[in-house]
Amino acid sequence: MPKPPVSSMNRKLPLCEARYSGWRGLLKLTRWGGYSGYDGWIARANNAAFGVQAAYLEWVPAFQRLFESGGGDFGRFYAAVQALAVLPKDERRAKLAEIR
Repeated sequence: MPKPPVSSMNRKLPLCEARYSGWRGLLKLTRWGGYSGYDGWIARANNAAFGVQAAYLEWVPAFQRLFESGGGDFGRFYAAVQALAVLPKDERRAKLAEIR
């Protein structure tokens, strides 16, 4: 893949610095007491990494409700997740959206 023009890189650098700054101030120092376990991931994170994170976070509320609807029983939760897993993608997403 060709390198982006220097002007693109110059525009991206402040965004990356702001992201790291936000991470350091918001989470690392204030909420996690300086925990450094995610520093490497944050330093290497790119659009693809953030895309995966966003996809994961999109469905967390639905899975939390699914777990709660089974009375907090992991066996029921796993069975419900397995039932969702065999559905076609569009149908699975529709069911998760209903739960969310």
